Amino acid sequence: MESLAKTAVLVIFSLMMLVVLPGLEARRLEVEESTKALHPYSPIIASCAPKLPKNCGDEVKESVLGLEGSVPTADYCRQLVRWGKTCHDAFAQLLVSREPASQKSSILTNSKTIWEGCVDVEESSPIISSCAAKLSKNCVDEVKQSVLGLQGSVPTDKCCSQLVQSGKTCHDAFAQLLVSREPASQKSSILTNSKTIWEGCVDVEESSPFISSCAAKLTKSCGDEMKQSVLGLQGSVPTDKCCRQLVQSGKTCHDAFAQLLVSREPASQKSSILENSKTIWEECVE
Repeated sequence: MESLAKTAVLVIFSLMMLVVLPGLEARRLEVEESTKALHPYSPIIASCAPKLPKNCGDEVKESVLGLEGSVPTADYCRQLVRWGKTCHDAFAQLLVSREPASQKSSILTNSKTIWEGCVDVEESSPIISSCAAKLSKNCVDEVKQSVLGLQGSVPTDKCCSQLVQSGKTCHDAFAQLLVSREPASQKSSILTNSKTIWEGCVDVEESSPFISSCAAKLTKSCGDEMKQSVLGLQGSVPTDKCCRQLVQSGKTCHDAFAQLLVSREPASQKSSILENSKTIWEECVE
């Protein structure tokens, strides 16, 4: 009888374990997932993740983990740099938290190497290379120091002129490149400085002797007509009288005005502004 009772107890205990253990395991997994979610970098990862395509994320992950032959492509490198160093570093720290502690050093070293390599790739990208060719080395140094907020660093009028003529797209690309190279804590000040410098240089360029001399060749009403026409405002076409003034002022002046408008308007309008400018000049010359 006693043996039967023990057997019954064991059966009941086994049945209880069958019910309880899965519940405990489920709870353990739930706690584990919650702990992962509470990882200090999780909010950053949540905001960063949507900005990087999955394929690129996979490439970077494999490279950071040091998997043989894993190197991000040039295209993915550029996406990574635009993603930003804060995101890249958070991603590396997340990998550190998921992998064995023995891999921490190699993960962080690989992460640093990959970032620096990708920044070099971005720096040699077609847009950066073509933009750099439009500025003298001295001007590049002036703009860099000014954007970084180094004391007393302000671009000269000559450099401002080069900068505006290179275009806002180039200026913004340089700023983003600096953001990628400097500590994340400097991002806000770099972008603020960049905006301030651009606006200041546009004002300098607008008041430059050349622009002023060109402006003097057009009446105010003609200048307004040209501006509206180049911007493609509906129904804006320069009058014959204004066309004559424009042709007499010369194509160099006309092109300078167009570039000035490009510098003041959103980058998305650059193509249409230049196309309108070309069309207006050709029609006025006829």
